[in-house]
Amino acid sequence: MWRGSRHESQRTYQIVFIITVVIAVIALLMGLSVFSLGAISAFWVMTLAYVILAVACLLRGA
Repeated sequence: MWRGSRHESQRTYQIVFIITVVIAVIALLMGLSVFSLGAISAFWVMTLAYVILAVACLLRGA
């Protein structure tokens, strides 16, 4: 019972990590002027990625 729950939990955090990496890469491309998302700055997109990652890490420790 523990093992299945733990495995699902690890998988969830791996998915969150991959999502934050994708958001960070989008912010990097925005910073290099490859494309833009309108009025949103690359800084705020990168900040969003790190906030999502930080929340996931804090919830994992809880």
